[in-house]
Amino acid sequence: MADWLIPRWLQVVLLAALAVIIGLGKLARRNPGVAWLQPFRLPVLDQGRKEEMAARSWAMTGLELLFMGVVWPLGGYAVSIMVFNPLSVRDQVLWLWSVSAVCIAGGVWCLWRATRLRRGAARDRGR
Repeated sequence: MADWLIPRWLQVVLLAALAVIIGLGKLARRNPGVAWLQPFRLPVLDQGRKEEMAARSWAMTGLELLFMGVVWPLGGYAVSIMVFNPLSVRDQVLWLWSVSAVCIAGGVWCLWRATRLRRGAARDRGR
């Protein structure tokens, strides 16, 4: 698979180390009285923090999609200039502007969803 990047033996060693660390984390959660296991314990997030992180991730995704929708046509025109091959009107509409419109619409939807999640979390905090 990725033998050209990381040797097979190193992949096995890293996977085994990851499995041991995850196992120690599970043991730390089951045995809170064992002091030497506690550094392996992962923090537990409360529901409010999870909702805040979800809203932030939706907002970040929306901004990335909006950025992609703006940059996509600029990149398409730049590539067509670099390769001395102008885009036809059909190619512009199909590949540049339609993909850009889908990215922008997806970005707006993600931002709308993030605001809905934030309003819901704020409403729940007020109770």
